[in-house]
Amino acid sequence: MSELEALRSIINESLDILQDELKAANLPDLFVSKPEMHPLDDLTYLQTPRLFETRRILLGACRMLAAAVQPPTEKIIEEGWAHQRSQALHMACKYNVAGVLAQSAVDQDKGVDAETLAKRFGLSPDPFKREMRMLASHHYFRETSEGHFANNRISMSLVPPNVAPYGIEYIAVWGLKTAHCVVDSMPINEWRTGGQLAYGFDTDMFTFIAKHPEYLSMMVSAMSGLYESQANGLTTGRHFPWKDLPPGTVVVDVGGGEGGLMMAVGKAFPHLKVLDQDRPEVGPAALANWQKHAPELLAQGRISFEPHNFFQPQPRSGAEYVYVMRCIIHDWPHEESVTILNNLRNAMLPSSRLLIVEHVIYPPIMPKEKTPLLLANIDNNQPYKEISTPWPMPNGPQVLELAHDIEMFCNFKAKERTPAEWDSLLGECGLKVVKIWSTRTEFSIVEIMLA
Repeated sequence: MSELEALRSIINESLDILQDELKAANLPDLFVSKPEMHPLDDLTYLQTPRLFETRRILLGACRMLAAAVQPPTEKIIEEGWAHQRSQALHMACKYNVAGVLAQSAVDQDKGVDAETLAKRFGLSPDPFKREMRMLASHHYFRETSEGHFANNRISMSLVPPNVAPYGIEYIAVWGLKTAHCVVDSMPINEWRTGGQLAYGFDTDMFTFIAKHPEYLSMMVSAMSGLYESQANGLTTGRHFPWKDLPPGTVVVDVGGGEGGLMMAVGKAFPHLKVLDQDRPEVGPAALANWQKHAPELLAQGRISFEPHNFFQPQPRSGAEYVYVMRCIIHDWPHEESVTILNNLRNAMLPSSRLLIVEHVIYPPIMPKEKTPLLLANIDNNQPYKEISTPWPMPNGPQVLELAHDIEMFCNFKAKERTPAEWDSLLGECGLKVVKIWSTRTEFSIVEIMLA
């Protein structure tokens, strides 16, 4: 069987399973053109294991099919122009174009002419029209007739308070300028990050943005929105078995920020207590967050804040503690990561567990054997487990996760890690992996104990 024939088979079978899963969940078919969001677009929606895996495999197969069909030079040039799409999306978000097009007075079949929109935003009509046309060619909007534009399902995700506009602001402003310097940061003797080269600072990034509120606000909005929206997928008992932790266990969220993940854990598992550790100045924001979203946890005394710098020894040690770090280690270079982990190791007992919530990446290697498509074998009543990627698709596919890995290098000279790299890092610190728990989000939970 050729690669093209195999991809066609994977796509056809996956589409059948996708539609069966949608029907079983009483969900409508997926679409692009209608100016409304699909229930699956709610980032808190927890998909069945088979539906999640089917979408993952199908998306990867479609990407590979596109790579097979498109002339290689055209693909390379198109991807090289990706910065133009990024800036066009930034324009659309900055002026809330999707929000304007979503207003009830807009005829969704006819849309609004570019000149009217441009004048509303104080922009030149011709370049605005051309930017919108480029976005429409990639299905971010619809061009309903020449020079007239309307929303579709994709653009509806650009309407605040959805997460996407905040992510685009970060990518198109900070990320693009930083990425411009990533190649210059790669020589062996260059200690500066892409961010340091781009913005001219010599501290770590967190110290720099703390002195620049415009960048701090942008990053907090982008990261918090994404991370908090995926808390539901991380706390379900069908991933890591939170429900099996003994009653009265204190889950210590090291560097937990405003405590969104711990809030979700506390709500889902009433037998647990949660402790959010972070810098003292984070405390008031965390308290305000809990008062607004989880007042019952405060009233029950099951959630609290403790000032702590994870570069200092961990003050909590005992059999009642489980330690959690979400998206911390990937923010720091190797030496700092070792320091953070050593501080936790020194507080851990043989029975202790550390849970690191981060992207775990897998090299996109094409399977040597013709692995079959196993979607039909997934039991939705069993805990989620990622299936093997069928031939001829490369392992993964993890387009977002691998891009995030490069973003960590740009900002911190840090990284996301493969399972082998986690083994290596933890081994330096006297720790070892118990299990890597896949989740129905882009993150995994790495369960760790003393070696």
